Amino acid sequence: DELLTLVNNAGYAADLPWFPTPWPANAASKSLAVNLFGAERLTRALLPRLRAADDGRVVFVSSGGGRLNMKRMSEAKRRALLRTDELEWRDIAAMASDFIGEYEAAAAAQTDETPLPFLSASGYWLQAYGFSKACLGAYSQILARHEPSLLSVTCSPGWVATEMSSTYAGDAVMRSIDEGGEVPAWLAVGDRAAISGGKGGFFMPDKSSAPWVAD
Repeated sequence: DELLTLVNNAGYAADLPWFPTPWPANAASKSLAVNLFGAERLTRALLPRLRAADDGRVVFVSSGGGRLNMKRMSEAKRRALLRTDELEWRDIAAMASDFIGEYEAAAAAQTDETPLPFLSASGYWLQAYGFSKACLGAYSQILARHEPSLLSVTCSPGWVATEMSSTYAGDAVMRSIDEGGEVPAWLAVGDRAAISGGKGGFFMPDKSSAPWVAD
């Protein structure tokens, strides 16, 4: 059977802002294993079938947390992920490995006075969920560059009522799971010509395109 679209929607988080601290030291390795490395492995495995499709697409379900993590990391780290004209997967994997090491060291040294997240000495904003989604945005753009026949895009489904957000007690209005699925579904099967922002783009819950780094 022809495979037209892959939607990478798996997600894991152990260090969202409202989660109690201290955050676990393995939050980084587990978040990156699912949100980034798992998405890359599945995409790589299915690429031959996607390439063979008339309208192959890869949709990465991300988060506004990725855009915010990019904003909060140092300028040098941000530039490293933004150089998408020359960035390769091995570069992202190396940054992820460095991040895990710094996160685990910082988590082990947490105190009531120095809880995570904070800016590491090397310039990472030490919140693993957001970092994993920032790396996913960079990978989407690498894929778009290397696979020009595919539509490779990233999106935010919005603030969705799922198990991950079940302990949130803030004022933000939650979207239903069906509402959260609207933009990924549109990117998966909608008119390709109507998807403004193009390959490697980032799409908001209202289907508008936006920079994948928050202003």
